[in-house]
Amino acid sequence: MCGQEFEDSHSECPGCGVDTELLKRKVPIPSPRGAVNDFAGIMNEAQAGELSSMLGSFFRQTDVPIVIATVQTAEPLTPPEYAFLLYNEWGIGKAGVNKGLLILLCLKEKHLESEVGLGLESILPEEIADEIVQDEFLPHFKDGGFFEGLKAGTKAIMDELLRRLPTLS
Repeated sequence: MCGQEFEDSHSECPGCGVDTELLKRKVPIPSPRGAVNDFAGIMNEAQAGELSSMLGSFFRQTDVPIVIATVQTAEPLTPPEYAFLLYNEWGIGKAGVNKGLLILLCLKEKHLESEVGLGLESILPEEIADEIVQDEFLPHFKDGGFFEGLKAGTKAIMDELLRRLPTLS
């Protein structure tokens, strides 16, 4: 799951060889509901609305989509495989530029996965994304504060991207 963009007509990623058709046969793919996709039901309507508003404002300012998804489990896939599949199937980031980000929380696995589009990786390197996960998301999650962690971590990611805004142009 290298983040390389590929054509819908191809079932295999040319960069890492992941077979998306095989992944799709293993697990049903839900339709996206917008910027916040709380399939695990961990947020109330006001919380989901607050995150959606935050993400919408950021998108209008930067043209960089950030999508949040929560699921009970990624099984039978691993969280990285599931995030890769959702990112590509939902078409996060514009074709050709691939500057988008998916934040996936898998409850059963107790795992937070971020899928950074290839066009955004030079702006938000994996090391920085991992640091934000450790410092902003996880402390809240340990106490069951999933909404608080998603809000704090997403805000930290947006702040980091905004600091690097000249690179986004």
